[in-house]
Amino acid sequence: MLTPYFTGAVKSSRLKYLELKHYKVKFSKAEKEKVAAWIDLVVPFSGDYTEGMRPEDAGICNEGLAKRKRWEAVELQNIKDYIKSQK
Repeated sequence: MLTPYFTGAVKSSRLKYLELKHYKVKFSKAEKEKVAAWIDLVVPFSGDYTEGMRPEDAGICNEGLAKRKRWEAVELQNIKDYIKSQK
């Protein structure tokens, strides 16, 4: 287990650019937090969930995502049916 503040946005030199008003650009607190989250989620390293995975692991991940999409459609229909039934 990694200790808190071992890595991530807190150690990133990219956030220092934001603090220094890099090229005179000013960032809001919310914008800085978004960049920090982006760094902490390892987005600069991996563009999606399956990048860098072994093919068999990526297949499992993609199956899970497909299942989530199917259930999302069922859930949406359930909500529509419920709203319709309340009218």
